[in-house]
Amino acid sequence: MVGAFSTLLNLSLFVLLRQATGVQVANALALLLSAIANTAANRRLTFGVRGRIRAARHQTQGLLVFGIGLVLTSGSLAALDIADPQAGRSTEAAVLVVANLAATVLRFVLFRSWVFSDCDARFEDARAGDYRADTGQPADYRDDMNRPADHQPEDDRSGDDTTGTTDTAFPYDGERTTAS
Repeated sequence: MVGAFSTLLNLSLFVLLRQATGVQVANALALLLSAIANTAANRRLTFGVRGRIRAARHQTQGLLVFGIGLVLTSGSLAALDIADPQAGRSTEAAVLVVANLAATVLRFVLFRSWVFSDCDARFEDARAGDYRADTGQPADYRDDMNRPADHQPEDDRSGDDTTGTTDTAFPYDGERTTAS
């Protein structure tokens, strides 16, 4: 579903941009914009990753995958130009659709095997009940005020600490806080 939407978005952007720019510029811009949307949609809808954790890394890897798709689609359009320098815009669009379909398959394979490969084990665990599939947090995780009683921060203000602060590590959120 995400791939089909991305292909339609790419084609629509290409047709729109092609009216104002050359074929390669229109292709690059359309592919870049649709690749950013595609990575975000695949991240959330296909691979179930939510939140900002590793989002920048996923988008960076997605841009590298975009580069491979750009080479594929630009190469196809360049080959069309060599084969038929007078090709019409409908022919350009048809070549772009075929090249983009190939790029979509390649993109999905790279997303599954590289970009989001670290997410698979967590979601297998989520199906087994160890993690919540909606947040990726441990199944017994409760945020802020709803922490399990055995994981509530201790208010240690007994004065035994010479620095005047108490470090409390919260086991579920991976953060270290300082209470004063």
